[in-house]
Amino acid sequence: MQAGIACLSPATTRFRKQDIPRLLRLTRDARRVVICNDAEASGAGEAGARETAAALWAEGREACLALLPRPQGTEKVDVNAFVTTHGAAALHEVLGRARGYPEYLLDGIPESAPKADLDKALAPLLASLQTCTAVRADVVLEAISAKFGLRRRALNANLKGVVAQKEAAATAQRRASAVRPEINVGNRQLWAIVTEARQAVVQANERRMRAASTQGFANEAAPLFIRGNALAQLAQPEKEAPILAEMTEAAVYGVLLREATWVAEVEGSPHSVFPPKDVARDFLAYPPPGLPPVEAVITTPVFGQDGKLLLTPGLHREDRLWLEPTPALHLGAVPERPTPEEVAAARALFFDDVFVDFPFAHPSDKAHALAAVLLPFVRRMIEGCTPLHVVEAPAVGSGKGLLCNLVSWVVTGRACAIGTLPENEEEIRKTLTAELALARPLILLDNANEKATLSSAALAAMLTSTSWTDRLLGKTQKLTLPNAAMWMLTGNNPRLSKDIARRSVRIRIDPKLDRAWTRTDFKHDPIIPWVKAHRSELVRAALTLVQAWIAAGRPLGKERLGSFEHWASVVTQNRPMKVP
Repeated sequence: MQAGIACLSPATTRFRKQDIPRLLRLTRDARRVVICNDAEASGAGEAGARETAAALWAEGREACLALLPRPQGTEKVDVNAFVTTHGAAALHEVLGRARGYPEYLLDGIPESAPKADLDKALAPLLASLQTCTAVRADVVLEAISAKFGLRRRALNANLKGVVAQKEAAATAQRRASAVRPEINVGNRQLWAIVTEARQAVVQANERRMRAASTQGFANEAAPLFIRGNALAQLAQPEKEAPILAEMTEAAVYGVLLREATWVAEVEGSPHSVFPPKDVARDFLAYPPPGLPPVEAVITTPVFGQDGKLLLTPGLHREDRLWLEPTPALHLGAVPERPTPEEVAAARALFFDDVFVDFPFAHPSDKAHALAAVLLPFVRRMIEGCTPLHVVEAPAVGSGKGLLCNLVSWVVTGRACAIGTLPENEEEIRKTLTAELALARPLILLDNANEKATLSSAALAAMLTSTSWTDRLLGKTQKLTLPNAAMWMLTGNNPRLSKDIARRSVRIRIDPKLDRAWTRTDFKHDPIIPWVKAHRSELVRAALTLVQAWIAAGRPLGKERLGSFEHWASVVTQNRPMKVP
């Protein structure tokens, strides 16, 4: 880190086997992973680096090994000492000479190795070429041929043998661990087939959840959940936050194809068939009760309803949450009982950095902005509904959308997914339903029409309802969805009906300039890259502020806001949120 290099470090000379899935998650977006352990006379550091490189290479990572120079007679040279002695540039030079995993293995085989031992020594090297491109594999094979005087024909034969052995072992392991049940659809009642299909999918879903929580997930193998009264599946749209997508008949059919072997007996002999489509339709009408209910997909640790911090990726059954943490988030330990100094530092990070250049009209607006940041972290501890956070300004370019995006970057690790409110009441209802169906923790409705009063019975009803029932576009069946998201609305001097106004918390920004978008001299300019770079610190600060309230016994204030009583008592009593 001190050399300006993003790094991960095990506690000892090697990562444990149980650490590898997490390591794979953290490196899944890396183009190249360089492993540089301490240089020790015992060789323990290099052996650990080699094991880690092998594990990463087998999963398709471009793993390389860099070896620190160890002067003769020196017992150990560790990375930190090397940087202290020689400087960051020297470490960069060492890393620049890193060898790819296959090339490293080749370097480690002595040119004078006896022919009788060479086949055994080359086996792991040849096996590593399976994940190479054809061009790179050819280059390595040529290097092997030149180094040991072997003919390419013999090398190719050895390579085929190694590949065949590995494939045979993988096939045997796959068959030994195969858990796909066989479902016979021949001459049987549909209810019996559906019952077996439900059991198969519920069992398979446990495996899907385990895999997704440790290794990430592909959309075709994503876990299934029940959300409201509908069947939903975890989905990862490209360059967006993960969502819960309502399943279609085709999606359910794909799961049935993958999670069971379907046969029909003809004259006593089983023949492969496709699943009956009626089974997929039944799943949509009556989701298997063994699937876990989930209300939202989150990408950042939050506090559960019992006040415990949810850190583990995957399903949190009691809180009905799925945590899919962003790889770049590194929190460290959140203090169980934050000191006044820790609370002050956490609060200052928001008031003196994130919000410092926003011209809030009143100190209460700044407090409401921090309350908006903290709400998703404490939402499971608040009973009932939470109000609409209205970010308003007298003119365009004041920073309304920017403020919402900063909140979103802290809470989700991404910019807001922006929607707008139509003017037609029927379209408003459809928009609200479509937004809720995605199970996002934060929903932004941008640019309320300043020329018309926002008066919507659907929006008013939704803001004071813990669940929402409606039909999705193109569907006839009604869908009931939990409503635990934080709703935000932006507008220039928005006019709100009494019903909407009483359900709102106002955050007003007023630069007092005609061309507010031309302002300069900001502390962090631009602010979004700064927030992205310091997101781990900001999330930790938010968690520290909430933890301080929890450590104080979760006291409740006496202030009330009709329909949002518990929210008001939590927010007004949370002392760390007070504006200094």
